[in-house]
Amino acid sequence: MRAGADMQKINPKLHTHLAGAASGEFRPCESVMDDLYAKAVVIEGDGLAYAIISLDVTIITKKYCDIIRGEVSSSLGMPADAVLVFATQTHSAPGVGCFMFEERMGIKLSPETEFLSGTTEEYSCYAAESAVRAAKNASKNMRRAYIGAGRSFADKIAFNRRMIMRDGRMVMPGYGNLDPGYLRYEGPTDPEVCVASLVDEDMRAIAFLMHFTCHPVNVFNQAKSWHALSSDWCGAWGEAVRSEFPGCVPMVLNGACGNINPWDPLDPDYAPDHRRMGKKLMEATRRIINCSKYSDAGKIGYATKKIPLEYREIPENRLEYAKNLMQADRPQLLEGSYKKVGGDWYLALSTMSAVKQMELEPSFMYEIHALRIGGISIVGLPGEPFVEGQLELKKRSAADYLMVAHCASQYVGYIAPKEAYGYDAHETNALCTYWAKLKPGSLETIIASAKEMVEGLYG
Repeated sequence: MRAGADMQKINPKLHTHLAGAASGEFRPCESVMDDLYAKAVVIEGDGLAYAIISLDVTIITKKYCDIIRGEVSSSLGMPADAVLVFATQTHSAPGVGCFMFEERMGIKLSPETEFLSGTTEEYSCYAAESAVRAAKNASKNMRRAYIGAGRSFADKIAFNRRMIMRDGRMVMPGYGNLDPGYLRYEGPTDPEVCVASLVDEDMRAIAFLMHFTCHPVNVFNQAKSWHALSSDWCGAWGEAVRSEFPGCVPMVLNGACGNINPWDPLDPDYAPDHRRMGKKLMEATRRIINCSKYSDAGKIGYATKKIPLEYREIPENRLEYAKNLMQADRPQLLEGSYKKVGGDWYLALSTMSAVKQMELEPSFMYEIHALRIGGISIVGLPGEPFVEGQLELKKRSAADYLMVAHCASQYVGYIAPKEAYGYDAHETNALCTYWAKLKPGSLETIIASAKEMVEGLYG
């Protein structure tokens, strides 16, 4: 086996919009707390080669994923299906591609309102070009490689973010305010830390593939850092690794964290801290590396599959209300505001985006990636699946170690278990927004297909 890795800084220009909030408000970047990177790991062996590419951005859309995959395929001579692209999903960065509404609606944006898309075209092109450059450099840097892997745990730094209240409602709890109305968390977390280390013949680290599961919203959710650029806990973990292994590329594969946040709502003294998270994850990483044994990976392989998924049915009264609000083909900024549109209009835009996608794509074609590096499997899942799906995928897996990278390949939105749709909450809202458009049962279908793909790689 041969492997190479590279990373390219992708910080946006000052005052570029930072995505992550569905508020219809401009949020300019005013400072840099942590750098953003596009990272690439290219692996070759067993007659095959593939590239794994991550970007420290909120979302990457299919349009730009396809651009990256096409360029890497052409430059490195591998099929586009052999290129896995995903976002770490930090909420203190721009997106790559329009993802806050359906671009094909024909909404006319001006330079003043471009922020409503979640990014700028200039930044999207820059980040995509940097990702391609990282892959090309990684390919040039390839050398004989060995791999070791292990798992540990990091508890009390990630928490289920759906709280059932005593009155039967569902809320997303904040921090620093212990509500006596809390009843219980709706679901679980995944405390697993999994690390695969790629080293050369001199035992120098080439890259680390590092898996944990939590929304990167520590920096995002604090007023003092609302306008700060940051790769959040993913970047803090990566920098901790690089400080001990200079020259390596630490790639974080953020798991199915659709319902996981980094603060404890039951501890009134708990405050989000991405660097504390990075430190805790580094402690787990040391435990893993100290016990890792290195060998040739043996068999490698990959598989991709597109499966059709159904959409939710939008209630007639919601549809009518959204249509009435969406009379204009261009957004109107609120008078006296600093680049902000009305909240109801923005949510209507989101609902009508789901409608437009249904018209153009009667079935949502969801693309799953599965990679094998010996006993290690990486599964790329688009969107923000709930952690229950990831735990099911890991259970009785054919792989010794299974890492999920969410927000891969295309924008989807949240993907919750069937029972979660019994609550009108952010991820499963009754407004049927663009980020909550898939029919209940989609997660179960996705996980069943992904499990079959992993088994096929080891069959």
